[in-house]
Amino acid sequence: MENKVLKIFEKQKIEYILYRHKAVFSCEESKNIKQQMKGLHNKSLFLVEKKSGDFYLIILPCEKRMDFSLLSRKLSLPRMSFASEEQLNTVLGVHPGSVTPFGLFNAEKKQVTVVIDSAVTKEDFVSFHPCVNTSTVAIKTADFKTILSIYAKHFYILNL
Repeated sequence: MENKVLKIFEKQKIEYILYRHKAVFSCEESKNIKQQMKGLHNKSLFLVEKKSGDFYLIILPCEKRMDFSLLSRKLSLPRMSFASEEQLNTVLGVHPGSVTPFGLFNAEKKQVTVVIDSAVTKEDFVSFHPCVNTSTVAIKTADFKTILSIYAKHFYILNL
């Protein structure tokens, strides 16, 4: 899967920095590894709105706690919950611990809305797993926004 992500970057002429490391499953585990990388230390949460079944990928700094009621209000949505492991695998083609916006490359259609905390986009670079949690890839934030405009159903930058 990592190769697919890198090939898409090359096709889109997106420069990237690839970091290889031991498998990490949480922000806490990746804290020491991320210190040597470009881009804000962040996390990605894959959610589903129960009534509609719509999927949302939420990206925010690791040190920030997700306020689900605030998110629901800002998006004018009722209750949201974490998507199941099966939904995560079916929609993004990844497993828990490897949630990444680059999983959008695996989606059959534009079915995921991405919501990014504004602090993430203030950095020059963003870094995420390339669909496996044994490496991280950093790209320019402007290139990341271009990718989202191509692969996300919608994307929003909000103060979460």
